[in-house]
Amino acid sequence: MTDQPKGSATGVPPLEVDAAALGVRLRWAREERNLSLADVADQTRIRQAYLECIEQGRLEDLPGAVYAAGFLRTYAALLDVPLQDGEELTPPTASRPTVANQHLDFPQLPLQTSSSRLILVVAIGLIVILLAAWGVSQRAWLGDMLELVRSQPGESSAPATGQPLASPNPDTSQITVTAITEGWLQLRDAEQSLITTRLLQPGDVYSYPYSKGLNLTVSDPQAVNLSVAGQTRTIPGTPGQIARNIPLDADS
Repeated sequence: MTDQPKGSATGVPPLEVDAAALGVRLRWAREERNLSLADVADQTRIRQAYLECIEQGRLEDLPGAVYAAGFLRTYAALLDVPLQDGEELTPPTASRPTVANQHLDFPQLPLQTSSSRLILVVAIGLIVILLAAWGVSQRAWLGDMLELVRSQPGESSAPATGQPLASPNPDTSQITVTAITEGWLQLRDAEQSLITTRLLQPGDVYSYPYSKGLNLTVSDPQAVNLSVAGQTRTIPGTPGQIARNIPLDADS
């Protein structure tokens, strides 16, 4: 009666090389990389007990030839350890049916679910929408001004001769516009020629010599205070909308 070859009970054929020497090579390579068995088990999804069997040369304790071969290749690939002839564990076909009755735990890579990708896409979309809404709110008044300027083709947009004042003191020879909030103004003469278009920040004061026939357009009637020839004027119009062609005659 002949002795049964070591490893035949699980379908792992005996190696032509020393299994213990192979295990030592793998253990040295792991330790050179400062990896623990737990680290390797986490990265390869191979049970730590199986890794111990490989490093100790106890290949017969692995759960079958096919899985033992997979474990060896995966472990060696992680550590960049080339397998020599005879270490590839390519078992004969006849030994494989015994594997079907074993409880196997072959490593599987985690799959990225489509739901996580969907959540990421939705989050990025919300960020883009919020940024876009913020940009629109900051530039809405500028867009209104540009639209108004474009609606008057052929007219000069040169800066006005009027200069900002240091303080909004009434002057009977001037019109004075004091900005309360961000906005813009446009001033025209009696011939409807454009005198100036100006952006306004809160606290800005703009003055221009008073003359008959001047008219004013502002981005918002509540965005500015207006004084004409020393008299405070209420700007007509709907809050938040452009107030156009406001006559600036002192007696109007």
